[in-house]
Amino acid sequence: MYLTVTAERSLFFVEEHHVENFKKMAKKMENFITLSQTGALNLEETWLTAFNIWVLLQPDDELIIQSFDKTLYYSTNHIIITALTNDYQFNFIRTHPKSTPELIYTATIFLTMALNSWYLKLLTDNHLNDIAERMLHQIYFESHLGEEDMVHLFINDQARVVKVLVYELSHANTFERIIKSACDDARFIYNDTFQSRQINNSILSKSPL
Repeated sequence: MYLTVTAERSLFFVEEHHVENFKKMAKKMENFITLSQTGALNLEETWLTAFNIWVLLQPDDELIIQSFDKTLYYSTNHIIITALTNDYQFNFIRTHPKSTPELIYTATIFLTMALNSWYLKLLTDNHLNDIAERMLHQIYFESHLGEEDMVHLFINDQARVVKVLVYELSHANTFERIIKSACDDARFIYNDTFQSRQINNSILSKSPL
């Protein structure tokens, strides 16, 4: 499903090489870790969420700019992006000198699944099940391209979610907890499994026949 990711559908202005690098990493890591459908979006849209998070985790020398036009439509995503970029654990993974591309990708997967589940819980806990139902069955990141009435409905949905999202981020620490948990899990799994596997393979390759 990661093959469906395109630059045009991202929330950022990205170059084609960003998309290709993400797909190469997804292919390299697919036997180690991959996405499953865990929450508010269908699997195809969840992969695009992962790409957006992966883009945010790229080094500072990568010039990444949010699409202003899409920010107007995807207001909830803009709020979450801002919260992510201000989060200590997120930035620790992003900037730590020992964060390899594989660790960053692993963190991307854990963060995507955690946020997808958290967002669905936010909707259901606040009796926004109708929005949750629509999100699960829509091509979410193309919602701004729909018919006028559907775009209007989508914008209204976003406005309804923004109210509970802003309250949640300002009155609870669940967001920080799930980000920390996802980053901790990513580090543990990467160190315990992927890095150990790489070391073992290296040892085996040097062993005499």
